[in-house]
Amino acid sequence: MKQYILIIGLALALPGCKTTNTNNTNASPIASMSADGNKEVLALVASDAPPEIYQHMKEAQLLIQKGDLSKALDANIDPIIEYFTQKYQNKYSNMFSARSKQESMLYTMTGLLQSGLTKKNNKPDNIYNIPYVFAFAFYLKGYINISLGRLSAAKNALNQALQLSPNNSLFSSELGHIYQTEKRYIEALEIFEKSVKDADVSPTEIKITEKGRALRGAGYSLIELNRLDEAEVKYNEAIKLNPDDKSSSNELKYISELRNKGSL
Repeated sequence: MKQYILIIGLALALPGCKTTNTNNTNASPIASMSADGNKEVLALVASDAPPEIYQHMKEAQLLIQKGDLSKALDANIDPIIEYFTQKYQNKYSNMFSARSKQESMLYTMTGLLQSGLTKKNNKPDNIYNIPYVFAFAFYLKGYINISLGRLSAAKNALNQALQLSPNNSLFSSELGHIYQTEKRYIEALEIFEKSVKDADVSPTEIKITEKGRALRGAGYSLIELNRLDEAEVKYNEAIKLNPDDKSSSNELKYISELRNKGSL
């Protein structure tokens, strides 16, 4: 497997709260960076990636922080995507992009099973681990398009990210957010349920954060579907992971209010 180097700290997007706007569901994974160092996630780039890829990502960070989303996309994110698309186009039939050793092993085993090869050291050439920055660029393209109100383009970008990283909880939760915006709560719930499981292979330092976001996303959809008992379970699971999860605490209060109104 190719060696990786750490290039930049990025903050995770946190899910919103149904009863308050203090936490933006679509907060930038870059722009929200600052005060809370505990929310940092390390973006990874293969050691053989050219310097201009690092520079594009660095410039994109600054532009997103300034709110110049269109320029960040056109001048930096799209060139990253174009570079890797040209590099790997028609070269590998089973590419994947992972953030952790566990996620990489999962994709490799999936590829082996799909190829009908399960023997040790019998790895086919068409299973190839490509730089995570490729998938992450699609994620950023999705985030920017959501912010610009272009949901169809955002959905397309996130689906491309998930083609490369099908078990990436961060990517799945962002896609689930789009379905919630479209009020397609059953589909959103399915995505967030999967995202909860996907968080098991997230990097250790962000596993709890990503699983918590997915649980809150599932809880939000369940409230909208009037499945309050199930929603309550999701929020309690999130609080068990993080006792300081104020968003989930507020949602539990909201559920209690809905029950009281229903009993009147």
